[in-house]
Amino acid sequence: QILASYEKANANFRRIFEGLRGIQGLILPRIEVSFAVLGRFPILFRDRSHKAKVAEILFREGFETSDFYKKPVHHHFDLGYAEAEFPKADFLAENLLTLPCHFYLDEKEIEKMLYLIQEAV
Repeated sequence: QILASYEKANANFRRIFEGLRGIQGLILPRIEVSFAVLGRFPILFRDRSHKAKVAEILFREGFETSDFYKKPVHHHFDLGYAEAEFPKADFLAENLLTLPCHFYLDEKEIEKMLYLIQEAV
């Protein structure tokens, strides 16, 4: 039963990937393995305002999203780095949103989530 759960989560991950591929304004993860089991699907928005809009719409429709990083690690602690020293870390913190892709999601929920994202971006 555990393997079946992993297979379902992997299928959900791939379904979301295929549904979002080609949408302008999104940066998707590169899949380099044949079997990926993640509870969250990470996407980057080229425009931070789209991230906020998508997160708000999905929340209203009952989908939990998360951004994980409010700010990069070197902004949390004095590590001796200038605040603007790692622009890619800043971009990631500002533009990352993760979507659910766990095995409890069904196809209807995934379709709805993909539709809402496509309409918002």
